Amino acid sequence: MHLYELSSEQLHKRVFEFLRGNGLIRTRAEFCQRFLGKSRGYLATLECLGSQPSRRTFGILRSRLTEQAERPLRKETQAAIRDFIREIDELNVPS
Repeated sequence: MHLYELSSEQLHKRVFEFLRGNGLIRTRAEFCQRFLGKSRGYLATLECLGSQPSRRTFGILRSRLTEQAERPLRKETQAAIRDFIREIDELNVPS
């Protein structure tokens, strides 16, 4: 497994690419459902509208990332996930 990160993309897109690049998810639909608590087409809807996830959705993402960070993963992967959690915290998103 390798670390994968895109720094110039929106936060939710970077998280998706990181999780997919590290084999933690396979599809956009899986990300939407498991990590955002939304329908499988949620990312496509955001892209069409040119929108970001809501604060509530970022809160769900934060919670799911916290669960992942507690799993037995490589230390580098856990550290990257914790960095994403910190970025979400900087958005002043409720946990």
